[in-house]
Amino acid sequence: DDTTFAYTSSPNVPSPSEARYAFAQDGQFTLIATVTSPTKDNVPLSASKLVFVNSSGPAIECMRVDAPTQPSEAYMVQRGPSTVVFPVRVTDAFAVQSVKINNVLAALNTNTGNYERGVPFGFGMNFVDVVATDQFGKENSTTCFVLAGEFFTPETNHMGGALGLRLDPDAIGDAQPTGLNSLNDIFHTVLSSPALRTLVDQGLSGANPINDGSCGVFACEPDVNYNANSISWNQPTTTMTLIPGGLRASVTLPNVRLTVRACGTTCCIGGSTIAVTASSINAVVDFSLSLQGGVMRAGVIGSPNVTVGSVNLNGSGFCGFVINLIQSFFTGTVRNAVRDALTSFINSDVGPLLDQLVSSLDITTLAQSFAVPRLDGSGTLQLGFGLNFSTLDITTSRALLGIGTRFSPGTIAHNRASLGVARRTPNPLLDPPGTSGTRPVGISFYEGALNQVLHALWRGGFFQANLALGAGTATIDGRLPPVAQITNGNTAQLMLGGIAATITIPGVINQPLPILFGGRASATVTLVGDTLQFGNLTLSQLFVSFQASLTQNQRTALSSFLTQVLQDVLADAINDGLPAFPIPSFSLPASVSQFGLPPGAELGIVGPTLSTSGSHYVLTGGFGVRN
Repeated sequence: DDTTFAYTSSPNVPSPSEARYAFAQDGQFTLIATVTSPTKDNVPLSASKLVFVNSSGPAIECMRVDAPTQPSEAYMVQRGPSTVVFPVRVTDAFAVQSVKINNVLAALNTNTGNYERGVPFGFGMNFVDVVATDQFGKENSTTCFVLAGEFFTPETNHMGGALGLRLDPDAIGDAQPTGLNSLNDIFHTVLSSPALRTLVDQGLSGANPINDGSCGVFACEPDVNYNANSISWNQPTTTMTLIPGGLRASVTLPNVRLTVRACGTTCCIGGSTIAVTASSINAVVDFSLSLQGGVMRAGVIGSPNVTVGSVNLNGSGFCGFVINLIQSFFTGTVRNAVRDALTSFINSDVGPLLDQLVSSLDITTLAQSFAVPRLDGSGTLQLGFGLNFSTLDITTSRALLGIGTRFSPGTIAHNRASLGVARRTPNPLLDPPGTSGTRPVGISFYEGALNQVLHALWRGGFFQANLALGAGTATIDGRLPPVAQITNGNTAQLMLGGIAATITIPGVINQPLPILFGGRASATVTLVGDTLQFGNLTLSQLFVSFQASLTQNQRTALSSFLTQVLQDVLADAINDGLPAFPIPSFSLPASVSQFGLPPGAELGIVGPTLSTSGSHYVLTGGFGVRN
């Protein structure tokens, strides 16, 4: 009973009280007890015990695939769909028994010290699960989040061709000139106005006399004059077609009628008023369409080419001289007067009107800036919307305009590194398929524009929020922007990863639990009015990393809670971040009011239907006034 002991350890371990040890780290330790009181024959007495402290298990670090010496749990990489060598670093106080990457055994690279395994990478968010086990069977796991894209658009740049506008020939000139179903309907209305007849009449009056002759018995060559205000024609017909680089417009004035006065002479007895008709007068003029300073502009090319049909006189007994003179008058003076009047009218009215119309092209469904409600109801986040016209290609079968889009946050919330907005394709512009004679307008919408919205929301701090769902709370901070991918059948996949969060669920997870999580969700896409609605959003995969030890009940509750968080976050981001489908439209200028057309009316796609083509949503529809 009088025996005393001394307690030591190797390596040294703090001992808060006798025979008790506080292990600050995992490892292998020898605990030694030595008898310090006298022993028989002074024989040293001691005993030792080898212990293994393994409270933490393997520590896993995600290493960058493009820089295997740099650790990162969530990052971007420029990489097309391929199999990449995925590195992770695993450290442990004891021997590592196995490392699995996406449930496949990984091999140790002795040169780098990383465990590696080939992992298929696709577009968007890649989730890589890593499980490490040590010699004692202690297991830990984590998820690495990698946003991959083969192409990126800098976040401050426009994404050229994210929108495509296609106009087929029937949107330029349809068969019926009534209504406002084509550009030709506007051309027809303008050329049917009294203004053209007035200009032609003034030109003919200014050309008098047709022949500066004499009257009376001593005269032979008569005096001939056009009778002012006598010219008229039937309802004009017009056409407008596509030509390479622009438009060709044609107007036909049928049954052109006028009167002239020829006095009597010795050579031409019986001077009187003569009614003159021409079967038609036709004029053709070309307009160029081009991009100038980021705006589409129209310009007149040259002067109208005017031709006159057959000419007839109403009367008899007139000498051949007068007949030939009036024939020459129609094919010369009248033709030139019509040409000059049309040239003046087109230069002063039609050309500027067409230029104002095409230069008015805008995305009126989206304002230049709009407010997006924050996730936690703490206010709004301003998003700015801008566009530019990137390409214009016109053939005889269609006009295709590429429009660049840009979304930017009103306030920058963080400066985390970003490669920009991820893209799947080298060229965002798609020539919209599916147009027809009755549906001559097509609009293509690239998924990259959705990702511009999501990236701008991320940069503006939209994914930094304090959320309350039911009894649970989550403080989230998205380290990476979400990614959207258009899929077949008017659906979309939404991906969000690398979200650092602190979770509490009273009665289940009482102490704040730090985690890193993400997931994939699918949604159906419908067009309601001008709005793309992402509905039936359902989480298909959930990935969570945490260090705490949780019961199955806690894990189940956490999974259910995070599923609701992700679904709500993604639904709010995609639906509120893009309040309407960006639909290009033209606005009729104020000058059309003089021709009886509605100023300010928006011309564009009507009755649109939604479809999917690869990485694009496509609208096809008619052309007309949008309500």
